Amino acid sequence: MSSLRYKTRCIAICALFLASLIISGCGKKEAAKPNKPQNDKILATVGDKVITIDDYKEEYAILPASYRDAVNFNKTQFLESLINKHLLFQEAKKKGIENSKDVKRLLKKVEEEIIIQEFLDKEISDSVEVTDAEIEKYYGENKNNYMEPVKIKASHILVDSEILATKIIGDIKQGADFAELAKEYSLDIPTKAKGGDLGYFDKGTLLAEFEEACDRLGVGEISEVVKTDLGYHVIKVLDKKEAELKTLEDVKDDIKRELLLDKEISLYDTLIAELRKNCDISIDNELLDKQDLTE
Repeated sequence: MSSLRYKTRCIAICALFLASLIISGCGKKEAAKPNKPQNDKILATVGDKVITIDDYKEEYAILPASYRDAVNFNKTQFLESLINKHLLFQEAKKKGIENSKDVKRLLKKVEEEIIIQEFLDKEISDSVEVTDAEIEKYYGENKNNYMEPVKIKASHILVDSEILATKIIGDIKQGADFAELAKEYSLDIPTKAKGGDLGYFDKGTLLAEFEEACDRLGVGEISEVVKTDLGYHVIKVLDKKEAELKTLEDVKDDIKRELLLDKEISLYDTLIAELRKNCDISIDNELLDKQDLTE
């Protein structure tokens, strides 16, 4: 989904269910025999309302991507939630809630947002395309944006005493095992059981003094005592990976999204400028300045 399409849809998404039910006339007798294609099988009935496979899939499609895995894991629970919505809607209809000023105001707002969304789809989103040639050209001109940073893999032993850190270094020089010493002495609980292994980290993500010490070390070398705000470290560098360029295949989708967004924004700005040019607009800045929106 395009960014403009998603933006406008997010504004209306919370009320879409209510609006769609009102438009379809939920609760009316004639809804019991919907004019649906034969392959649109009924999953559930709620009074006079039916929930079909298509209904279910439409509701699923509205969900943010982060919720869809949970629905796939428990399809029944999602159907139950739709049933509950219909029950609540039918009860609200009985009490005439749809005739309240607040509901009418909100539905009018949702209607506006949906119409704007469809207009932007047709005028902008549906007309925007990004070619492979454009993607390749952008990649070639912006390779610095797609560099994997230097990565370092290190282990450390964290203690609260410089004397103890110095002793540990001496023990290592005498042949003691770094990982075993980390398990015995390190105060860094998450890495202690792993022999002090921090795994790979990107340059710029850890304490400056720690990273500077790693920079000075070769693979397999042990540091002198390194003091940081956390305490005293003994560091062993396990591996170093130099900065490298991500492949076009790895970043192609990201570039396409970025170029689509740029084109959509450009078309949107042009459209707005044209609409504003052809319309008389007046603003009462004095009145606007007097408004206290925190009240």
